[in-house]
Amino acid sequence: MSLGEKDLGLVDLAHAVELQPDLAEAWLALAIAYARFEAVEGMTDALEECVRLNPNSALAHLIRGIYLAISDSRKAKMFIWCLP
Repeated sequence: MSLGEKDLGLVDLAHAVELQPDLAEAWLALAIAYARFEAVEGMTDALEECVRLNPNSALAHLIRGIYLAISDSRKAKMFIWCLP
């Protein structure tokens, strides 16, 4: 996948949450996409919205908890690339 295709994927996910802002899974997918671009603020905002909509989202809690626990930016980047 090229960088341009990744950009379009992020745009598509952002559009999806605009169309269906109450879809927790779309917010989670957007958070993961932001993480891949190392856009921490976008990732954390999307995770917070996902958890607000679905407090039982184990994956959202796991990603947020692990990311917050990692202080070493190199390890954080490695973690990001392990996301589904």
